[in-house]
Order: sequence, then C-alpha cells, then structure tokens
Amino acid sequence: MLREKTDDHNPIVIHSYLSTLKTIPKSPGFADFLRGSITLYQYSKKYDYILYFDKDIHPIFKYLKPKPYFITDDSNMEVQEILPPNSYQNIDKMICDQFESGKSFSLITNAFYSKDSDGNVFNFGPIYYETKTFFKNLLQPNFLLENKLFIVFDRYYNINPNTDYKVIHLRLGDHYIYSQNNFDNSELLLLLKNKIYNLLNLEKNLDSKFILITDCDQIGNALKNIYPTLEYWSNSKTHLGDFKKINCDISDTLIDFFILSRAKEIVIFSIYEVASGFSTLTSLIFDIKKSNLMDY
Repeated sequence: MLREKTDDHNPIVIHSYLSTLKTIPKSPGFADFLRGSITLYQYSKKYDYILYFDKDIHPIFKYLKPKPYFITDDSNMEVQEILPPNSYQNIDKMICDQFESGKSFSLITNAFYSKDSDGNVFNFGPIYYETKTFFKNLLQPNFLLENKLFIVFDRYYNINPNTDYKVIHLRLGDHYIYSQNNFDNSELLLLLKNKIYNLLNLEKNLDSKFILITDCDQIGNALKNIYPTLEYWSNSKTHLGDFKKINCDISDTLIDFFILSRAKEIVIFSIYEVASGFSTLTSLIFDIKKSNLMDY
C-alpha cells in the first residue's frame, strides 16, 4: 500500500475530479475516473510517489468514508488535463513522462491501466491484488450513505444485504439519463425482455435474487412490471462527470455502485461496443463474477 503523508522526500501526485474542463465539454464518468486512478496508483508504486485525491472539488467524496488519501489540495499546482482527444497511448506517455520527472504534479485523467507485451495500452484487463486491496479500502460509503443503502435493501428490495444476490446492469446510454421518456424503446425492450426471461428461467430452480440497475427508468419500470421477481428501485439517474445534478442524483448513483460491489454476480448489457465501465471495473476491483446478458 502507498505510504501515508509522512515522508516529505517523496513527490506526490494528486488526482483531481474537476467540475469544469478546458479540453472537453464533460468530465470523465466515475468508472473513467477510477480507471485513471488505478493507472496513477500503479505508476506511483513504480516511481515511488504518494497518490492523493483532492476531496474538495467533486461532491462524490463527501459520500465516502474519510481516508488519509483524501486531502485538501493547497499546493497551488495547476491541474493538468491529460484526457482525450489525445490517444490513450499518448495519454500513457504523457503521464509516464510526468512521473519520470520526479516532480510533484496534479492532474485529471481517464488513462488505461493495462498494457500488452509490446507496451500498447488497452481498456480494462486484470488488476493486481495490491491495487485491488487499495481501492477496496478507498471505496467505502460513509455512515449516512451506508444507512441509505440499508434502507434501499429493506424498503425497496426486501432483501437482507448480507444475503447473496445477483445484479442485472443495463447500460443504455447517457441520452436516457437526461430524457427518460422521449424515446421509442419497444425494440430494445423486446430484446431485453427475451434475454432476461432466458436468464430468469435458467435460474428459477436456484432461488436466485436479482436486482435490476439501469440508467433508463422507463425501461427499468417496464421490466419490473413484466417480471415482478426482479427487484428494481426507481431512483435518480446521473452521469458523475456532469455537474447538472443535485445531491440525491449523486448519492443514488453511488448507491448503485455499492450495490454492484456487493453482488455475487453481475450480468451486463451495454448498447456500446465496449462493456460498461461502471459495472466492469466494479467486478474487477471487488472480485465479482461477470457475465453478458446477450449470452442468455
């Protein structure tokens, strides 16, 4: 694990989740920010840096349990934006150059943490045990959010949070977050209805509990009506890189994250070619079995 802030001889790197950016219109999503954080952690280990997070810029940190790595940045360092439209290969080189300088720096990035044998970066991939341990310790809800999480399980799911459950996570696109009821979802709903039917039918004799998490409330409610045994909470939806949000949106999104982090298995569906980082990274960090809904 990285050392705490006790050695003035070690340079530091501060990962800042900015509210406004100069290079792109919207900050990275939560999974993108986590992916960049994993990259910085691994480089910090390699170059003997200390990794911190500026807790005062993005509101997510007020819902997490305080840690010595969450600090107030009083360094007056300029926050560098090492993000697309740079290629992820160039992003990796830019970050590596910063660490090789031996100087402290502050940045925001969504860099890829995995490399192949030729040094080419790629998305997701296995995470080292020590890295997973660090982030499992880092990503813990504070008392108020943990209490809200218990209420969701008790009031909306009627599930003991300590029992085994599986999550179906549907990543349907940011446009659904902002316009929940302005799309014709009939074709997509039919596809999901059939795939979920196959999944539930396959598991009907296993007494499995399924929680549904999705960024589209309209489809979430429709699937709950079709399959009453699905547990669904009609909560607030938001993209954590977008600051057109209110506190309940942020806490509800983090509740979804922690529900995923405690699941026995996550069954993922994404309209994008790349799987949802929100659930994929959660499965990798917290050692949760992951499967694809389209395989059912």
